[in-house]
Amino acid sequence: MFISELFAGHIIGEQAHMLPQVLPRRGMFEAEHVLGAGCMLHLVVLAHPAKPSARQLKDHWPVTERNYYPSACYSHMLLITEDVPQILTASYPLLPNC
Repeated sequence: MFISELFAGHIIGEQAHMLPQVLPRRGMFEAEHVLGAGCMLHLVVLAHPAKPSARQLKDHWPVTERNYYPSACYSHMLLITEDVPQILTASYPLLPNC
């Protein structure tokens, strides 16, 4: 399984896409940024069965795989709180007692 590094999670606030970006296996793009209570994150992971070879279509919105393998997008919204982050998009518990 391969994880695409072409897409990133990000902060959501006054705008839909704000820095810092959260990059797969690399952490936050702006390392000096500290997440505090009230920050909302959109985490995005694209998984592929083979090394990704994405291409963007002419209208700059859809992205497809050149090799035509299927891929999966995992996306969650998290709210940072004083205690533990809350998964806002979870429709089922990810772990027991969550």
